[in-house]
Amino acid sequence: MPRFTNYDDLESLIDITCNYMLENELKDLSGSYSKKSHFFIIAELYFGFIPNEKVIAITNTNLRKLRSEFAHRFTLDNEFRVDCDKVKTFFEFDSPQINKFSISGYVQDIHSDPFGAIFVSEVQVKLWAVVFESDPFWYFDATGGIFKRVNPEKETHLYSIVVHDSINKTNISTADFITNSNNNVSIYSYLYKLIEKFKSNRFFNLPKAIITDFSWDNIHSTMKAFNNLNVIDYLNLTSNC
Repeated sequence: MPRFTNYDDLESLIDITCNYMLENELKDLSGSYSKKSHFFIIAELYFGFIPNEKVIAITNTNLRKLRSEFAHRFTLDNEFRVDCDKVKTFFEFDSPQINKFSISGYVQDIHSDPFGAIFVSEVQVKLWAVVFESDPFWYFDATGGIFKRVNPEKETHLYSIVVHDSINKTNISTADFITNSNNNVSIYSYLYKLIEKFKSNRFFNLPKAIITDFSWDNIHSTMKAFNNLNVIDYLNLTSNC
């Protein structure tokens, strides 16, 4: 079996390990693998290995259970809406509001129909306040294919506001939201709520410019949320400058 050092893709590593054990009918952890190896750690964490026991039954049922547990390792409840509410409550308990000008928690708003949620924290606002001094720009874009699609619902997209810290040469997430209502009205609504949430914080400054792609919905919603203009009014305004 290949040895890995600092292997980032844990899910693939688990698959490789499981398939190797199954194909070679391995039923114990004795041999050349030390307790510091990925092989031992994965078996210990995901197969319930006890150091004094040597025999582990590797079956297709165990593999399916392993993959399921890994995929749902952060789930607090099997019912999706209840799980979202629990996550929101957890973050509010972990990061309470310090004063009326601060932001509590991380999950801010949860919507059921259409589905959506806003993610932003006090730390992100403070990081933006620091980066703003040298890089006062936001990059706004959407990503699909992350969330499992549930028929007949539309695909859920992740919308991210990212800033580039040129001093530390890294990208930082300023805020995110997810929704399966991917039209300009819905996107504008989430952006407007984020801006209002930001404005309650004394560290916040609006970006000097927002960079996005050629998506009509993204362009229209950013124009409306930040300038209170539709695209036609914006083009007329800039053409006269």
